[in-house]
Amino acid sequence: MKKLVRVSLFVLMALTLSLAIGCKHDSDPEPAPAPEPVKEGSRTPFVGTWMDEESGEITLTFNDDGTYVLQSYEQFEGKYHVSPDGKTVTVTTTEDGKEETITVTLKSEDTLELTSPDWGGKKVTFTKKVNADFAGDRFAGEWKSTDGSATATLKDGNFTTVMDGEELKGTYTVDGRNATTSRVQFPAELAGGSEVSVSLTMKMVDANDVMVLTVPTEVTRREPLDMTFVKKSTKSDDLTGTWTGNVVSKNNADATISFDNNGATLRSGGATVVSTNVTRNGNFFTITWQEGNPLDLSESTGLVSASGKAWLDDGSVFTKQQ
Repeated sequence: MKKLVRVSLFVLMALTLSLAIGCKHDSDPEPAPAPEPVKEGSRTPFVGTWMDEESGEITLTFNDDGTYVLQSYEQFEGKYHVSPDGKTVTVTTTEDGKEETITVTLKSEDTLELTSPDWGGKKVTFTKKVNADFAGDRFAGEWKSTDGSATATLKDGNFTTVMDGEELKGTYTVDGRNATTSRVQFPAELAGGSEVSVSLTMKMVDANDVMVLTVPTEVTRREPLDMTFVKKSTKSDDLTGTWTGNVVSKNNADATISFDNNGATLRSGGATVVSTNVTRNGNFFTITWQEGNPLDLSESTGLVSASGKAWLDDGSVFTKQQ
């Protein structure tokens, strides 16, 4: 695979150069007037992730900020430029210290085509992965993090998240129970003081309504951050009853939570913590705990998934007893 991709990059570079250095003869007709330049923001037909049809192992992602990522045996990144007629883009890669130029032609809204005379006219086709059938997309919907700090909306390959009041946008592709976004621009306020562009990964962890979104180290400046999101619902779930599970923040200790009359009681390892204030908003809930001193209060937030489990902000999962 590595050898094939290297040859592909070399051939594409040769094709581009041959087109660029072609000479004009006196007998050649005068060129047609140049088309109107493509306006900024009109990169839309290219934005998204494309996959080669032959092997399915090479992906090319164009981001709406003018950057691209080519993933093959290794990852190449850089900027791309749209031609004045809006039908081709030119990208540059650097391999072994040598810069190569590749030209990609848009054949349809979901097909890119590369042609090389050195391959006897063989055409290499990339299809737009984001345009796959999203009719059964398990990630589609509105989501809310269990700690209440973030929301996410996924639909038809478009991704939007709001984290700490900042709206971030991109596209996404689905592969089974996993999804990956295009590179999303994080402002300095969220990325440790300097702006950064990264891809986010999502993994479905329970039925089709609980996923873990991972924020990479480039943003956190330390370990990757796993955020649990539950699909939002207008349904107000009945919390009344006893729920059993494990408290992650207490070394996965066995625990029960009993909800009754807008209050809750947590029992774990012989200790009991009481709450007299449980608020609900659809399937989202907040518990205010009181430990010992009446002024010693703490708060837990969580969501009840469609599969009937309560997911708390520390990653704990509880199941209602029948």
